[in-house]
Order: sequence, then structure tokens, then C-alpha cells
Amino acid sequence: MWRLRGNGSMVKKLNVNQDKINNKINKHYSLINIREQGNDDINYSIQMKDKCIVKYIDKFENVIKENFLKESLKNFYFNINNLKIKKCGFKIIRLLNKKRHLQGQYSLLKNEIRLNKKIDIEKVVYHELFHLASSSKTRDKNLVIINCGFSTMVLDYIKNRGTIKGEALTEGYTELLAQRYFDNNNFLRKFEVYAFENKITESLEEIIGENNMSKYYLNSDCASLIEDLSKYSSKEDTIKFIDETDDLYQYEEQGTRKDISKAINSYKYINKYLTDTYKNKLDSDISNGNITREEANKCIGRYNSQLPRGFHMDRIDYFYCDIDPLVQFLEKYNNKKR
Repeated sequence: MWRLRGNGSMVKKLNVNQDKINNKINKHYSLINIREQGNDDINYSIQMKDKCIVKYIDKFENVIKENFLKESLKNFYFNINNLKIKKCGFKIIRLLNKKRHLQGQYSLLKNEIRLNKKIDIEKVVYHELFHLASSSKTRDKNLVIINCGFSTMVLDYIKNRGTIKGEALTEGYTELLAQRYFDNNNFLRKFEVYAFENKITESLEEIIGENNMSKYYLNSDCASLIEDLSKYSSKEDTIKFIDETDDLYQYEEQGTRKDISKAINSYKYINKYLTDTYKNKLDSDISNGNITREEANKCIGRYNSQLPRGFHMDRIDYFYCDIDPLVQFLEKYNNKKR
């Protein structure tokens, strides 16, 4: 599978107390973002010879203004000011980020988009502009907390350490939006960019709703995503689900065949979480009289068809077959006494 995009960071992944760092990240899932708010005037400067990028930015702005609420575009209008865009080679960048297929990168700290000079800009830039439109940062003593979509990155400048959580959901949903609004010729779908992560976030939309999903993403508000999902699952399971998506994402990028058992375990947990959570949502909807059993049956079929059926690792496609938990749910409600 050829991945076109990525939201990398130039952070050194050193040996750290992971539990301590994760506690800080979990704390900042509920952190209120305190930052300057942008205005509606775009004032960016493009530091590259290819001025056609201007029309892509204009197109991006027009599309997001038409499809998203104004209050969800504050990150975009703040970050677009003084944005730098560069074309460069990506061999070293891929090595530093340990991502084999990276073709684009947005850095909030530098407010800079880097694009692979060997590919068509338009095939990459919308993905990176969605990263820009969903990124914000806060400070906590010597830490810088960067929120990008559903991910949180904690940087410790004094100890020169950094870690990130929620990257898989962010990449998947970023690409889902890029495909949904800017892939008229189906180029991105053809190459299945972030295919597994894309399917996961599409499945989450079925649980909390497309409008809520995009609102939380653009406002870099993972706390609300977790809160909504926790209505139908525990918060602990939801955070573990995010961890497992990150683990499988890393296996896809860096894993070898010796990691296959770990990758399968992550895959199984992800699908079980999605099916259990969606089952609980339908259970709640039926109990509240929002839908009938017949309508739930149709929802089950549609949901089942979009769940990820496998993953790609070390140049091999892996497919996992198991009894569909949703079938048991369907039988449960079909066998209920009317």
C-alpha cells in the first residue's frame, strides 16, 4: 500500500517513563485550549516559486467555509497567517520520522508545510491543510502541548523528550476529510491512503455523528470525542482503543513479521471496541424509541460492511476473519418477544 501523507514531527523519541507521560497526555485530553483566536482575514505568505499553491489554499478555504461551522474554523484562520510552504526531498524526513511513505508534513511549531518535490502538490496539500486547520498549542510550565485533530503531543524542551497519542485517528480522519471534499477524481481512494485508519474513523462517525466528529476534529478537542464515545463504553476502554489504534498504526509503518501477533491483537481489540460500542448505541436508541428493530437491522448491515477487515504491514496484506459480534446483536433483538 502506498501512503501519500503524514503528519510527522521532528521530535526525538527517547527513553522516557511512558506511564508518566501518558498521564500528562490523558490530563490534557480534558485541558481547555487557551490560545489567541484568529480572525476572518487571511494573510499568508508562500515561500516557494510555485504560486499555484495560492489557488489550492483559496479552494480549501471556500470548501471548509461552505461545509463547517464558522466557530470550528478558528484554528485555520489563526494558523494560516504567516504560513510557510516548501518543496523538498523527503528521504531524510522519512528516516527521522520513521515513516516509510511520508509525502507531506505540517509543523505547528514552525507553522510550515513541507511537500515532497517529486509529486503533484495538489495530491498532498489538502491533507496537510486539514492538519493546519485542526492544530492548536498550549503551554504548561516547561511543556508544550500540541493538539492536532484527535492527537495530543507533549514536548518537554528541558529534557528534550516528546511523545504523541491519538495519531492514528488523526491521520485517518484527516485523510477521510481530504477524500470526502477534494477527491473528485478518486485518486486518493484508488491508492487507499491510510485505509485502515480511514475505516476506523468512518466507523466512529456512525456512533457520534458526522457533525460532532468534524467539530471535535477541527477544534482539536479529543476530550469531547472521548466523552461522547464513553456514553456507550467506559472511558478506560475508549482510551485503550485509542492506544491500540496507535499501536497498530506504528506496526503498519515500522513493524516486521515478528510483530504480527501483536498487530493482530490490536486489530481484534479495535474491531471489538467498535462493534461493542455501536451495539450499545443501537441498544440505547431502541430502548429510547429512537429507532425500531427493523431500522437497527439495516444499520447493522451498513456498519458491518465498513469495518476494517485487515491491515498492511511489511509489504504484506493481512486479513482476519472472525464471527461478527454484530450478528449476535442482530439475533438478540430479532428473538425478543414483541
